[in-house]
Amino acid sequence: MKLIKRYSFILFLLFLVYFLISNKNRLFPRLVFGQFHLVSTDYNQTVNLRQSQLYQHETSKGSFITLYDIKQDNEWNFQCPKTRYNENDIQDVKICIYDPQHDEHVSGQLNDHGKWEPVVVRSFLRLLRALPNTHVIDIGANLGLYTLLATQYDRHVIAVEPLYDSLIRLHKSIQLNNVQHQITLVANAIGTKHERLT
Repeated sequence: MKLIKRYSFILFLLFLVYFLISNKNRLFPRLVFGQFHLVSTDYNQTVNLRQSQLYQHETSKGSFITLYDIKQDNEWNFQCPKTRYNENDIQDVKICIYDPQHDEHVSGQLNDHGKWEPVVVRSFLRLLRALPNTHVIDIGANLGLYTLLATQYDRHVIAVEPLYDSLIRLHKSIQLNNVQHQITLVANAIGTKHERLT
C-alpha cells in the first residue's frame, strides 16, 4: 500500500511539473520566454512566433507593445486582388485576402467587386483629403484595407492587429504595394489594461 502511495505521489509531481512547463506563458504572463503566442484562425491553433518575427518595444510608461517586423521577407502565397474604388487622386491597392469561401463578407466582396464598405471608405478618403496633416491609427486592421488606402495619401499608419493570419496577409500586402516605410504594425489586442491573454 505504501508503495502505491509513493508511486501515485511521484506521478502527481511529474504531472504537476509537466503542467507548469506546458502552461508557463499563461501562468506567468509577466515573464518573457522568448516566444509570442498569437491565435491562428485558419488552423484553429496557437502559433508560436520567435523574436525574429516579433519584437517587444517598451513604452514611456514601462509597458510593452509587440511590433511585427514588416521588413522581413514574406514567402506566403495569397490571393491578392486589386481594389476598385477608382478614385482620381490615388491608385488602387493590392490586398491579400482569405479564401472567399470561408470569409464571404470581407474577402468575398474584395475578390468579387474590389470593394468593402464603399460608402465608409469614400467618407474615410474624403477625411484624409480634408485633413492633410494627419496620420492614421487603424485599430483592428484585419486585412488592412484602410491602412493601405491611407498610405496612398502619404500618411503614416499605426496598424493594430492581433490575429496571425491577418498579420501575414497584411504583411504581404504591404510588400506588394511597397509601403513598408509608411506603416508600423503592432501585433496586440486593444484593451483597458495591459495584460497577456490566451
